[in-house]
Amino acid sequence: MSRFIQDSYFESLIGEVSALLSAGVSSRVIIAFIALFYPDATFYVADSLDKKEKMKLLLSLPRYEEKIEFHEQNIFPEIRTWISEWILMTELFLTDKSASVLMNKKTFEMMRGEHSALIERILSNFLIFFFGMRNVILPEHKAREFAKFIKKNISDKLEKYFAIQEKNIHELITDIEFNSDDLFGA
Repeated sequence: MSRFIQDSYFESLIGEVSALLSAGVSSRVIIAFIALFYPDATFYVADSLDKKEKMKLLLSLPRYEEKIEFHEQNIFPEIRTWISEWILMTELFLTDKSASVLMNKKTFEMMRGEHSALIERILSNFLIFFFGMRNVILPEHKAREFAKFIKKNISDKLEKYFAIQEKNIHELITDIEFNSDDLFGA
């Protein structure tokens, strides 16, 4: 993340990353979010998921010659595909076996609680930045709609992840049979 912070191209987003860090959002979440547009983060996420081929999607995204207003029907299919893949990679990255269950629980609570609006606002700013890199002007209200949708998807995925974790723990505990005779002898 230090290279991201030092890169002047992303200077306008440093305040957003700082706000996430100050709120207690984990670096894993921040890396997943900036993987939308930052190749180093994309590589880190894709590599950890063994999906390095997804890097090609980001690196080959087309850019409009001139600035255009966002309209869903005139967005390059590659951009649509990349955003879908990025959302999926974010969900997988956050629920990967290497992710901290406690940090994910905190992220989930933040997304559904007091930091929900902050996360939405910052995600929408990241989306505006991403589309701007492609010469597409994404209106703030549309970015907010997308951010709300993405946040809900991630939050729902985390909720399912926790349900599975709890079920697995419960099954593990109930599968362990204990007999005091085995401990103390009959």
